[in-house]
Amino acid sequence: MNKKQAVFQTFFRALLLVFVFIPILWGIRTSILFDHNDNSLIPSRISFRTYVEFLRPGSVFWMAFKNSLFVALSTICVMLPIVVMGSYALGRMEFKGKNMGKIFLYLPLVPALVLLIPLGGMINRLGLFNHLAGVVLLNTIFLSPFCLWILRNFMATIPRSIEEAATLDGCGRIKTLLYIVIPNALPGIITIVVYIFIQSWLVFLYSYTVINDQMKMAVTQLVQSFIGIYSTDYTTLCTFSIIALVPPLIFFIFFQKWFIAGLFGNLSK
Repeated sequence: MNKKQAVFQTFFRALLLVFVFIPILWGIRTSILFDHNDNSLIPSRISFRTYVEFLRPGSVFWMAFKNSLFVALSTICVMLPIVVMGSYALGRMEFKGKNMGKIFLYLPLVPALVLLIPLGGMINRLGLFNHLAGVVLLNTIFLSPFCLWILRNFMATIPRSIEEAATLDGCGRIKTLLYIVIPNALPGIITIVVYIFIQSWLVFLYSYTVINDQMKMAVTQLVQSFIGIYSTDYTTLCTFSIIALVPPLIFFIFFQKWFIAGLFGNLSK
C-alpha cells in the first residue's frame, strides 16, 4: 500500500467515524441542556435532571427496561434451539429439498409491513395481543431466516472428520450435536445471540403492532410516545434514547471478541 492509498483510507475512516458519532454526540448534547432554547454548539449551562429522573427507582425507564430485557432474552431462548438444530440440518445433513434452504436467504428481503397485517390477526386469534409473548413470537418469525442462514454457513465449515470420529466412538446424532458440533460452533452461536439481542432490543414495529398498554411497552416504543402532536421535549427524548442505547452497547462490548471471531469463522485463542 502506497502513501496516497494510506492517506485516503485514513481520511475515509475519519469521515465514517464523524458520520457515525455526530448524531450520538448531538443527542448527548441535547440531553444535558439546561435551557431548551439554547442553540449554541456547546451549551452554556448543563443539567442532568432528566437522567436523574429516568434512572431513579420506579421510573418509567425501568418498567420499559424490564419489558425490553424480557423480550430480548425470551427471543434468544426460543430462537436458539430452533436456529441451532435447523442450521445443523441445513449445513451437515443430506435430505430431499435441502437446496430449498436458500429461501431463508431471501425471506428477510420481504418487507415486514406486508406480513404484519395477517400476522397481527394470527397474534390476536392466539390471544397474544397486548402480551410480550406476541412480540417474542414476531421476533422469532422475522429473525429466524437470517440467523438460520448465517449459522448454517458456519456449521458447514466444521470438518466432517470430527463428527466421523465421534460416531466411531459411539456417539449418536444428538450427542454429536451437543458435545462436538455446538462447542466447535460456539463463536457462530455467540454471534447469533448478540445479533438477536440487539435486534430484539431495538425493534419498534413489532411491539408497536402488538402492544398498546403503556405498562408493557418496550424502550423503543416508549421513545416514540415522547413525540407529541404539537410539540416535543427534545431534552427528554434524547435522554431516554441515550439511556436506551446503553444496554445493547454493553452487551456488544462484552461479547465483541466472540462476535468478531464468529463473523470470520475463527476464535482467537
